[in-house]
Amino acid sequence: MSRAAASLVGKSVKIGDYTVNVREKIGEGGYAWVYRCDDASGNQYALKYVNCLTPERFEQFKLEADILSTLPEHPNIVKLFASDANSKTLIINLLYEYCPMTAISILSKREMTREEILIFFTACATAVQFLHQQNPPIIHRDLKPENLLVALDGTPKLCDFGSATTKIYKIKNVNEINSASEDIERNTTQNYRAPEMIDLYKRVEIGTPADVWALGCTLYKLIYRDDLYKPDERLPILQGKLRIPQDCDDSFAMIIESCIKVDPTKRPPAEQIAGTAKMLRGPHDKIAVPVPQNQQQTQAPIQGAQSANGVASQNKGKVREGGAAAAGGGGGEWKWANPLKFVQEQYRSWVASGASQWAIKATFASNDPPASKYVRRVLLASVRHTEMSQTALADFLLNQRPWQTDPRVAAKSLYLILLLIQYETNLNEFIPITVKTDQVIAHFTQSHVDPKQRAMVEAINQLGYIVRTKVMLHAAHKELEGNLAFGDKKLSENLENDLARYLSTIAKPAKSLLSTASSAKDFAIAVMSQPAIEEVSNAFKLLQYIRKRDESVAALNEGNAVLDIAKKFPYLQTAIIFPDDSKPPQPPFQRFVVQQ
Repeated sequence: MSRAAASLVGKSVKIGDYTVNVREKIGEGGYAWVYRCDDASGNQYALKYVNCLTPERFEQFKLEADILSTLPEHPNIVKLFASDANSKTLIINLLYEYCPMTAISILSKREMTREEILIFFTACATAVQFLHQQNPPIIHRDLKPENLLVALDGTPKLCDFGSATTKIYKIKNVNEINSASEDIERNTTQNYRAPEMIDLYKRVEIGTPADVWALGCTLYKLIYRDDLYKPDERLPILQGKLRIPQDCDDSFAMIIESCIKVDPTKRPPAEQIAGTAKMLRGPHDKIAVPVPQNQQQTQAPIQGAQSANGVASQNKGKVREGGAAAAGGGGGEWKWANPLKFVQEQYRSWVASGASQWAIKATFASNDPPASKYVRRVLLASVRHTEMSQTALADFLLNQRPWQTDPRVAAKSLYLILLLIQYETNLNEFIPITVKTDQVIAHFTQSHVDPKQRAMVEAINQLGYIVRTKVMLHAAHKELEGNLAFGDKKLSENLENDLARYLSTIAKPAKSLLSTASSAKDFAIAVMSQPAIEEVSNAFKLLQYIRKRDESVAALNEGNAVLDIAKKFPYLQTAIIFPDDSKPPQPPFQRFVVQQ
């Protein structure tokens, strides 16, 4: 430690508009020291004292200060309160928010739970999404668990912006190769580098997808406490070779596989990864921070919590070549009793195109919710009738998807069908599908189902019942569009009576869906309950608008009770337009445009 750095403990230091008292050293590197500080009000900070030694390193840390000081605040990016830089002494002081823990401090002691992994990874992916959405996009270039901190309130924070850049390399000649090589060598971690950063002679553009590759490597290390690639493994990186253990959670395997693509154009944007991670994570976004003892905070193991790879030691040597997401979510089971069927399902999505390919991906057999990206594409294609109509898509889901093989495919197909018919203007053509939906319900009612899939079978029963009941209502009331809007059409005299009965009828399966999602702690079912709750909401709006009879109040109360329960689910609270006035539902297409 330098003499100046050592003498800071116990001193009062002024940085910008902040005056802090340096209490203790909590970390150090080759030329940087980190101290815990506080101000007169007791607020805690972390002071990073950097003796840069060289002008190049000075510029690097000054860049970190410049980026963080101009970047809008984000909950998952460490906050810089103040900085000062002395170009003569090459010393920089950076005053950050105090973060008592790191992801590595947990990994060094134990495996993380699945929830902890998702909290850390979602925070990291969300921060990267935010960086990439800046103008120009900011590329972090040094994503890894070592750069994930935990604030006092348990919020994970991405740090270390000394390697960040807005420069996108479009290499054209040898001189540019040499320049890029020096920059990459100096500012990135070797085994987190994407292939385009290693083989510069291929002259592949280096931009934001390099961060996406590093996100895949980061997730792997959060799960297994080990690097996906070793520093000397250039060839496996260039080939995008993956060897994911069999016990890997299905959702994690699919994310890693999507990130680790040799072609950067085939990697998903950070926004998509963050969205997937958020859906998997659910509402919890904080890491448990232990109570400090004499200011020395340590992370104690969570008793009784199961690690995400709790059976890893039993499965060493058992890997899934190529990183294909072949294991069941959360439990390590195969998605299908016969892995060949999984391969067949993958093949279906590869050979399909357009709306049918999106429908396959939206209803893929996994414990994850239907992929929102593909659901939106299916809905947009059906509304525009650019490829397949709603009825053609419903027929595809019921007759060409292998729903008999897996209840998850069946449940997601019924979920998508209910969404599709809510965007239809005339439901007459949907009457024949009730025969098929009844067959789906009967199949799983009469078949032996894995106990772990009972919640999904319950979702099948409730969604199928709502689809059938809805189609029958529209058969009797052709003036109603898919989401119960009526436009300028004349309403039939007996609509109020039928609608009250309908609302009372569908409120029960909708409530059952919410109960199943809550008791099973199944986020996928909570997501799949969305069209059911929207149906209750639309029926409530219309009945409230046309009500003349006191007898309808009971049905309105039943519907309102279900909507109150739904509002307690964070996902549904943001995904659904709940009744807030006496207006009837909007026409389906107008509603779709508004939501988009």
